[in-house]
Amino acid sequence: MTYFAGEAGTEDSPVLHAAIGLAEQIREASDEIETGRRIPQSIATAMKEAGVFGMVMPRAWGGPELDPFTQIRVIEALATADGSVGWCAMIGCDSGYVSAFLDQDVAREMYRDLLVATGAAATTTGEARRAPGGYRVSGRFPFVSGCHHCEWAWLGCTVSVDGAKRFDGNGVPETRQCFLRLSQCEILDTCAAPAATISSSAMYLSRRSTPSVSRTRSS
Repeated sequence: MTYFAGEAGTEDSPVLHAAIGLAEQIREASDEIETGRRIPQSIATAMKEAGVFGMVMPRAWGGPELDPFTQIRVIEALATADGSVGWCAMIGCDSGYVSAFLDQDVAREMYRDLLVATGAAATTTGEARRAPGGYRVSGRFPFVSGCHHCEWAWLGCTVSVDGAKRFDGNGVPETRQCFLRLSQCEILDTCAAPAATISSSAMYLSRRSTPSVSRTRSS
């Protein structure tokens, strides 16, 4: 059976039904979203409880592992109510994707709560300095959509040793995609672009005192 945006059948995932059920609450918050330039915490909490941010988490962990088409329907239902909410849902559910690139014991430790959101700035604007057990991350990471309500920050960095960037045999900078807890970052509300207005974006500043990070993957 074919369904229009914001519709679901009895055979569809509870996550999709829950997302559709949030439409009125989201529409009522549209002015707050616009003036605040971010998703209100009440909406972010409702999305988390609905399973939106955890919809990609693997069944082996107890997650729903929704198929890609259903994921799109969930995002579509939210975006129909408010485009920025749909965007942040798409970014926030990256938890289930990026965790697949990590050692699974480490990933499971990181995502004990399968419902949390992950913010992302994968462009390699930061620095990852080699340190015992991993890397020490610093830098500024612009346009981290959903950063106000995520648990983990997925941040792109170039690798340096003793202050010098590392390059491979082809002269390409060595990079890492690093994961930091939100508590290890400072949010700088510097974004004034229209894209920031509709996507709850801001700039992350990774503190230089950040402990060594071993939860990384090569890009």
